[in-house]
Order: sequence, then C-alpha cells, then structure tokens
Amino acid sequence: MTRRPSFAGGPHGPRRSSILRTLIATAMAVAALCGPLADRPVRAHGVPTPLDSWGAFGRRIARCQRVIGRSAAVCGMNAWKIRRDCHLAELNGLSCDEAAADAAVEAARTSAINAVGNACTEQQVATLVFLGTYEAESDIVSFCRQLEDAAVSAVFLPVPADPATATPEARACLASTAWATTKLLGTSFESRQQLLDRIALDSYPLPQKHAMVAASTASIAGNATALQSLMDPTCPADAFARTYGRDRATFFSQIASRADCLAGRTYAQGGILCPPAVCGNGMQEINNVMQQDEECDDGNLVDGDGCSSTCMRE
Repeated sequence: MTRRPSFAGGPHGPRRSSILRTLIATAMAVAALCGPLADRPVRAHGVPTPLDSWGAFGRRIARCQRVIGRSAAVCGMNAWKIRRDCHLAELNGLSCDEAAADAAVEAARTSAINAVGNACTEQQVATLVFLGTYEAESDIVSFCRQLEDAAVSAVFLPVPADPATATPEARACLASTAWATTKLLGTSFESRQQLLDRIALDSYPLPQKHAMVAASTASIAGNATALQSLMDPTCPADAFARTYGRDRATFFSQIASRADCLAGRTYAQGGILCPPAVCGNGMQEINNVMQQDEECDDGNLVDGDGCSSTCMRE
C-alpha cells in the first residue's frame, strides 16, 4: 500500500510548552542550515529534549510515539536478519541473492514508514519535537540503516574474503555470535522502548526517570552476560577469542551499548544517547549531532587496506 502524506491536524493540539520546544528546534535547524555547517547532513530533532522535560504526552500522542519506536525496531531487526541470513548462507557454501535481499530490506523500510504515516498526525509528531512526519520517517530509515551497518560489520568482521575458506571453528562461532546478537538486539530494544513508552505516556519525577533508565541498562547488561554462557557449546570463550580477537564480554558490551542507544534515537529525548563512534573497534557506528559518521570499520587503524585510519572508505 502506498502511504499518503498526512497533513491534517487532530483534535488534540500540542501543549504550549511543546509548541515552544518545536519552535526552538525549528529555529536551531534553520540556523544550522544557514551557517558554516550547512554542508553537513541534517540530523533529526537538532538538540534532543532533556529527559526531565520530555514525556507525559497523553494517550494519543504516546501511541504515535510507540508506533514510531516499534516500527523502527521491527525495520531494523528485519534488515539485520536478512543480511545475517545472506552472510551465513555464504559461509556454508550457498549463494545469496543480493538483489532479493536489497528489495526485502527496502520493503521493510517502506512498511515502517507507512505505519507511522497511518498512525500519527502532524500535530502529534510536532508535540513529540519532530519537525513533521517526514522527519519521524527519516529517523526510522536512518535507524534501520545504522543498526544493519553496526550489526553486520561487528558480527561478520572475521569472515575471510572467500567465505568458503573459513575454518569450521570460525563458522561455528560466527553462527553462534549472529544468533546471540539477534537475541540481544531484540531484548535491548524491548527494554528501552518499554521504558520510553512509559515516560511518554505518564508523568514521572526526574529521580524516578533516572532509576527507570538505570534498571533498563542493568537488564540489558544481564541479558548480554546470560547469552555468553549459552554460546559455550558451540563457541566457547577461547574459540571466540581466536575468531574475533577479543573476549566475548567486550564484544557483547559493545553490541548492547549500540543497541540501547539506537533504540533511543527515535525518541527525541536526551536521556539515552549514542556515544561517539570509536574507529578501529570493528563496528561501523554513527556519531551524535555534527560529528562525521564512520563509512567503514575493519577493526584496525591502518591505512591502505580499503578502510582508512579514520574509518573512511579509501
């Protein structure tokens, strides 16, 4: 189904404070476009709203926010699974239909965009500090791409140029790590989105908001630890270290950190943000506002191998 742009306002307009935040965000976006940084890509929301003043939007607007967050997560997970299955097939000597995979990923993005267009009005997304439904939809597509790039680059970094030459141990570890990563991404998104959906709906004092964020963070870390032990039969700790050149705790801490911060990117709040990208850690990452994103990350800081020491393609 082709999405039709929604320009009609609903019966529940934004509160005055929300209107003020929207006007400020708009002014900052216009100023950025007119200033010396105009050649940089425009990021959604400008400066995220501090967590202490974000939320308590009411049932209808909170539903719109829930659809935005859930649509992004479903899109990102589907895109990752499509790419994951392609890489695993190649590791086992099978072929991957790249054109079909690209079409499936594009269909996932379109479905997510349509869900937001059907669920949200322009007034609702303005109250959520988006500049319009187009920006919320752009956030979803960015989330989809960023999750796909981060997960694929990290999990399949050890794959040799000819996947068929991978050792049995490496193939077993790659498959096990892909499985665990899928599980961790899913539980991380669920934890973060349940948290932010609650804050979007109801009013909470700031100390309670911070306590809720801390509990979610602890839950994600606990899941990462539990998944490592489940990998022991197929990829024990020593085999993982030989395959990835690092220990499992470091690897899954990185996956969890990127997953939970990305889950917060489709909520215009400042309580859960992505840390700066670290070139050379083996994961292609996005940065925060006004920083250059990585175009690649091959796990080293060596020039001349296709990915530069600043994680730009050569």
